[in-house]
Amino acid sequence: MCIKINIKDKQMRKISVLGSITFSMLVSCAATGQEMPVGALVDTVDCTLNDGVTMAQAVEWARNLPREGMQPNTEFYRENILGSSNYKADYDFQIGSYFDSYSQLVATVASNLALPANRTRPGQRATDLYTCDTGTQRIVENRAVPNGGTFTGPVTLMSTFLCRINDDSTPADVWEFLVGVNDNYRAEGETSIVQLQTRAVGPVQNRGNGDFVGIAVVPSTPEAWGARMDMPRDGFSPFEGVELPMICNYPSLWLTHAVHRSGPPQ
Repeated sequence: MCIKINIKDKQMRKISVLGSITFSMLVSCAATGQEMPVGALVDTVDCTLNDGVTMAQAVEWARNLPREGMQPNTEFYRENILGSSNYKADYDFQIGSYFDSYSQLVATVASNLALPANRTRPGQRATDLYTCDTGTQRIVENRAVPNGGTFTGPVTLMSTFLCRINDDSTPADVWEFLVGVNDNYRAEGETSIVQLQTRAVGPVQNRGNGDFVGIAVVPSTPEAWGARMDMPRDGFSPFEGVELPMICNYPSLWLTHAVHRSGPPQ
């Protein structure tokens, strides 16, 4: 889990996560179709930099943070570059922590709770740099479309979409669509990571207005992001042979900083 808030808030957040996970076990079977693989779990929370603190300082702190006990496989600080005015008015970046399973997530929570309160801490704490809104915390299932590339560098650009699934479609239809689009890009030599995200635990807005999914496109470098964006401008048709099962908003753009890796790229 994210070790980024004061001890009292951190413990309340972890207890809340454990309770939410228990409840989600009762309802998770309704979330996705059988055609899709099991995805990684991503715990996300939105944060605001404190006055006078830069994103570079927050990233450097996170990369140098001592990691004790069980940890997520990977962790990213996603700096919002272009997004909704509502998001930019309230937050500066999002923390995303990746886990293989709920068991690993729970073990990470337990490991952090078991650390003694008087353990050695870095001279600077997360709360000296930024404040996270635990009301935005959620866990999503993140499925990477097959045959994509990897992001192994320190930073890249990332596009995200929020999409409403058509009334006669399902998340499995969106998955099939993304596989087809990814095949079209791959045939042209473009292999960015493409991910389908479905909410598993956490606040659910607009639930009465249909089902929503998230889509993320993560090229290996900022330059690769630019090259992918130029392909349709140069005549490439990514939607050849596929049917659109959803309506998406304009993409948000993030500068994604890798701050921790201990497992395979995700």
